[in-house]
Amino acid sequence: MGNTFLATLDKAQQAQITGLVSTQKPDLLAIVAKRAEISKTLKQFLQQGAVDEATVVNLAKQYGELDGAISYDYAKNFSTVGNSLTANQNATLMALRKTATDEAGGTPDYDNQCGKGYLYSAPMPSDAPPLIDTDFLFGACKAAASACSTNWDCCSFSCGDNQVCPAPFKLSSPAFQDGGTLPITYTCEDAKGGVSPPLAWTGAPSGTVEFAITATTLAVDGKKWNWVLYGIPASVTSLAANTTGIGTTGASTDSPDLKFYPPCSSGSGPRIYTFTLYALSTKPTFSTSPVSGAVLADAIGPVTIGSRQMSVTYTFATGH
Repeated sequence: MGNTFLATLDKAQQAQITGLVSTQKPDLLAIVAKRAEISKTLKQFLQQGAVDEATVVNLAKQYGELDGAISYDYAKNFSTVGNSLTANQNATLMALRKTATDEAGGTPDYDNQCGKGYLYSAPMPSDAPPLIDTDFLFGACKAAASACSTNWDCCSFSCGDNQVCPAPFKLSSPAFQDGGTLPITYTCEDAKGGVSPPLAWTGAPSGTVEFAITATTLAVDGKKWNWVLYGIPASVTSLAANTTGIGTTGASTDSPDLKFYPPCSSGSGPRIYTFTLYALSTKPTFSTSPVSGAVLADAIGPVTIGSRQMSVTYTFATGH
C-alpha cells in the first residue's frame, strides 16, 4: 500500500512524505526519552511516597511540545502534497484509501473492517495480550442485532434502550457503486440535460429528525456544489431519480436555479463527484436565503449525528 501510494506521487511530492522520517526523528527520540523520564519520576510515588508535581507537569509540557511539533510536520507536508495532487492522482489515492481501510462498499463507515491489529507496520503476534474492543474510537460498530457490550462499543451510534446494535448506517444507489463511474444520465452530457440520481439509505442513527444531501465536485479551482437539499423528513429512506417535492433545494455553485445542477466539469481527465447524506438531530437554522452549500455545511455541522458518502468519477468527452 505504501509503495503504491508513493508511486502515485511525483518526485517532489514523494520527498515531502519520505522526508518526514528525517525531519521527525529527533523529536521522536526526544519523546521516548521524555516519556522514560516522566515514568521514572512518577515511580517515586512507590519509592518515596511523594513526587514533585511541578517537575512532572513541566516534563509533560515538554512532551506535549514535541508531540505538537510532530503533528505540525505531518499536517504541513501532507497538506502540501494534497494541495498539489492532480485529478488523476486524487482518484488513484481515493481508491487506494478505500482498499487500505476496507471501507464497506466504499463508504467511510468501517462497519466491515477486519483483521488483526498492527504495531507500527508489523502485524501483532498471535500471542499478544488481548485488547478491549476499541472500535468505538474509530466509528466502527458491531454487526446489526448483536448484543452491546459494556466496553463502549458504539453499535452504530448508540446501543439503544434494548442494548442491541441497530443496523449500520449505509448510503447506496441503484444507479452506481461507490468508487465507480457516474452514468452519463446524471451529467450535463446527457441529451436531456442530466437529472439527480436515485439514492437510498438504511440504519439512520437514533434521534434523527431530518436528513440533508449534498453533491459536490472536486474541481481544479476548488470544491463546487451541484446539489444542496435539506429538510428531508426522517421518514424518507430513498430518493428517486430526478426527485422533486421532497425537502428544500438550495443554491448550487454554477446555477441560479434551485435544483440539482448536473456535473459539467471542464478540462481533461476524470473528475470526482461526491454524494453525502447527513443525519441531523434537529432542524438547522440558516443566516441567508437561498441556502448555499457552504451555508448548509456551517449550519448542520453542530447537529450532524451521522453521515455517509459515495464518490464516483466521470470523464467528459468534451470541454465545458
